[in-house]
Amino acid sequence: MQSLHKLDPENNQGIRATLYVIGIGGALHFATLFIIAIKENNWVWFNPLFAIDVDRVFPGLKNNPLTFFGGWLLLALGSFTMYKLLQRTKK
Repeated sequence: MQSLHKLDPENNQGIRATLYVIGIGGALHFATLFIIAIKENNWVWFNPLFAIDVDRVFPGLKNNPLTFFGGWLLLALGSFTMYKLLQRTKK
């Protein structure tokens, strides 16, 4: 529990930016579930416990090294951008 206090997302903008980006990614995954439920006309898919990738909506995307590293790069760039936005609003 002590390590959680060291992270201190209230005052550590880097941690807060990463948590915001993870939350936005979660919202995108939930939206993907909603689209799949509509597409397949099966509302069982609209369950937040399912881990559905975007390649279910866009079949052209396959799990390969490019999409793997692209996803991590998107997370890193999103965290950096959110960090800069938080720095700008702090002033």
